[in-house]
Amino acid sequence: MKRSLILVLTAAAAVATAVSGCGASSVTGDAVAKAATATSSTHGARVAMTMTLSSNALPQPVHMTGNGVINEVARQAHINIDMSDLANATGGSGLKASQLQMTEILNGTVIYMRMPFLDGKLPGNKKWMKMDIAKTSKALGLNLGQVTQPGQDPGQQIGYLRTVSNAKKVGTETIRGVKTTHYRGVAKLDRYPQLLPPSQRAAARAGIQRLIKLSGTSSMPMEAWVDSSNRIRRMKFAMNMKLAQTAQSLHMDMQEDLYGFGTSVNVTPPPSDQVFDATGAVSRQLKKSGAGG
Repeated sequence: MKRSLILVLTAAAAVATAVSGCGASSVTGDAVAKAATATSSTHGARVAMTMTLSSNALPQPVHMTGNGVINEVARQAHINIDMSDLANATGGSGLKASQLQMTEILNGTVIYMRMPFLDGKLPGNKKWMKMDIAKTSKALGLNLGQVTQPGQDPGQQIGYLRTVSNAKKVGTETIRGVKTTHYRGVAKLDRYPQLLPPSQRAAARAGIQRLIKLSGTSSMPMEAWVDSSNRIRRMKFAMNMKLAQTAQSLHMDMQEDLYGFGTSVNVTPPPSDQVFDATGAVSRQLKKSGAGG
């Protein structure tokens, strides 16, 4: 297993965290979408996640867990992710489980990541890596403003739940001691531009088509569990990703629980002298790989 694939998996987990952790605020529409809108009015919550990544380049699926706090309105989060299962899936890499405990801080569109297996390997012997996802998205031929409405969170995948117009009730379940209604549906990304004002549709359509090309699909299966206060307590989705210029692909299944609504979230970025800004390097690599537009 090449170290580069480990970094890809790590990046996928980080992106998944940012995307799902701050996406509920961009949902409007049917029962699930209305619940997401109500959930977004709460300025803080605790979050617990499970993620499974599988790939034709991995001998077995990789399971990850995460927990932390998020503020969807302010687009802030502090998440800890346990990626120790990567050590089992990449036995020849020499990585230890203790090196695969990631800390992520999200502040607006900027993500700070600390991954112990990169200690001593970042320029300037820095311990934190910084990436501005608004800037790196441009390397993919995307403008976050093209595919989200003004003022919305850039957590696009969850935001596209707006395109689920026929979520079906499949039962009732108790989530962390709270009774909920369970819904299931499919998000159709190509429907998204039609939900926007006419003046925004052309730009949104271009961005959406780019995302569909990158992911290889226009559909995203999803599930949501809604409580009696019309708040989402659990969400689940599946996503496929293709690695540019390779025959490798990734499939991600993710589940996220929201609880402790009203929790205070005060994010403090790491000291600047400990941070390596990887935004430019990541953008250049995306363009070089052929992933960009």
